[in-house]
Amino acid sequence: MKMPSPLARFQRSLSLIACGVLMTTAQAWGVDDRQKKVDWESSLNLSDEQQEQIDAIEDKYRDRFREMKPSEAADKERREQRQDLYVQMREEIRSVLTDEQQAIAEEQVRKREKEGREEHLERLSRKLDLTSEQKSELEEKLSSCSEEEWPVSMKMREKDRRDFEKTVKSVLTDEQKKKWRKMQREERDKWRHHDMDRLKEKRGEKGQDESE
Repeated sequence: MKMPSPLARFQRSLSLIACGVLMTTAQAWGVDDRQKKVDWESSLNLSDEQQEQIDAIEDKYRDRFREMKPSEAADKERREQRQDLYVQMREEIRSVLTDEQQAIAEEQVRKREKEGREEHLERLSRKLDLTSEQKSELEEKLSSCSEEEWPVSMKMREKDRRDFEKTVKSVLTDEQKKKWRKMQREERDKWRHHDMDRLKEKRGEKGQDESE
């Protein structure tokens, strides 16, 4: 089987970092998330040495993430540990990149987050039947939020989530708030079931290895 190139593995590493934040974002919005791929290959011009270093970082953190049991992924302590790994991995990758490459990567991530936020707002508008006034007010309030260094700590992420929910609730009617809470619960259940499916697959692979 052909092994993925270091650059392809690097792209997966950055996607992995983004996944932790964007999954949380999807749950906060209460809408299904559809991940967009960032075209890192056409944006960053990595040297062979950089590719090798990033390849080693990806291997190290892949093993560390695998050690975290999916069934415990929803636990607060486990989420904090995973977020810490995201930050550590991101910083190690940053240390390999030049200042110019770091700036390009950061810009790509911010663009991705902005596009995702706009798409989520459109879905939320449809699902909750927001009026044009509500949508405009929400857009204005969210656009005024300051951008944080990415990815932020778990503590800051939780604060951002609470601030975000407060902002959304400020424009919703009581009936829309009930519908939104239901959407959020369904989204959390979806991710929880996803984690359990991963655990079952892992157990199945382990049982197969032992039988061999």
